[in-house]
Amino acid sequence: MDEVSGKEFNGERIVLDGKSFTKCRFLSCALIFEGTDIFVLTDCSVSNDTLFSLGGPAQTTMQRIHAMLHSTGWAADVAKNLLEILKTPPVFDQEQ
Repeated sequence: MDEVSGKEFNGERIVLDGKSFTKCRFLSCALIFEGTDIFVLTDCSVSNDTLFSLGGPAQTTMQRIHAMLHSTGWAADVAKNLLEILKTPPVFDQEQ
């Protein structure tokens, strides 16, 4: 995982995947999660006008879950179960 520490980003488009950010500042940025790897933000500040969005496989996955949620039968049940999982606080592996 790429380590980024103490950097200020201003007006940039940043793909988060595979990076660990520590004590960074994000001002008026576009933070993108593509779902190809995890990312970590530790003690970072993010301005209210910074946007977060999904791209790549993460966006495709979200679109499919959204469609499933608004369907019927088995697909809707699976999507509802996924939403319940998301409501459960995460447990992080200390070795990541």
